[in-house]
Amino acid sequence: MARTLTLSSAAVLLISACGTKGSYEGTLTDGLTGQPVESLRLLARAQQTDDLTCKVLEGPTSATGVFKIANTCGGVTYDVEAADRTWVLAGAHSFEGGEGATAQALTAWRAPEGIGVYVLAEGALTPVRTASDMSSLPLWDREETVRYPDGIPKRVTPVAAGHHLLIVGADDIDRLVWTPLIQHEGELRFGNAKHYFDMDPWWYAGVRFTSKEDFERVPAQLAQDKLIDVKEGDRQVRYVPHDALPAGRYVLVGPDDRRTYIIDFAGG
Repeated sequence: MARTLTLSSAAVLLISACGTKGSYEGTLTDGLTGQPVESLRLLARAQQTDDLTCKVLEGPTSATGVFKIANTCGGVTYDVEAADRTWVLAGAHSFEGGEGATAQALTAWRAPEGIGVYVLAEGALTPVRTASDMSSLPLWDREETVRYPDGIPKRVTPVAAGHHLLIVGADDIDRLVWTPLIQHEGELRFGNAKHYFDMDPWWYAGVRFTSKEDFERVPAQLAQDKLIDVKEGDRQVRYVPHDALPAGRYVLVGPDDRRTYIIDFAGG
């Protein structure tokens, strides 16, 4: 006698769900400029499925930033990302495949794939390299010290009007500190009467000297409300616009770092 195979109701529902196709539509806008992002391929990656036709789907953005990812599979959850990894989609963008997905307004941010410090100017990303070693000297007849760069490059990295400095990576964002770099025109003596060191006119981090013995600490006036922090998965980026700091020269360095970045900000 032949056996009759029957499908359980759960299996029927599963097959029905997987067979349902839909689309994910919306618009994509540049988070910094507010303009549509054109010709960027968006990928929808299935979190879990054995169906190869459902695993990775894609759709490009139009000149007005409109996109459509077709043939999404019912019962499958998708994560959205940019195919070009120099764009970050901030926040968790996930959706359920199949019918019924609502249109989404997504925001994209230009950012490098690697960690470090970069300048974003006119849509182009330029890596910034450390410019000097940092040294320190004891202030005259005190326990306190002052840090200073061993050298100043001929061309200091500028952050001009309309440009942004990017700090990429959670460790760098947490560790690096902005400090004004202040030039002193006269000679200075450091140490004490027994052990001293004379310095020609130079640049000092966060200290303004009013005489050979007298000084004041000068912290960076960083406008926290102008900083933009963006995160996508493990990628973290901080955007520092040109007017987040008063016009001037700064070191960007961790408390225990040997090397420093030196940056000129245009200010507001």
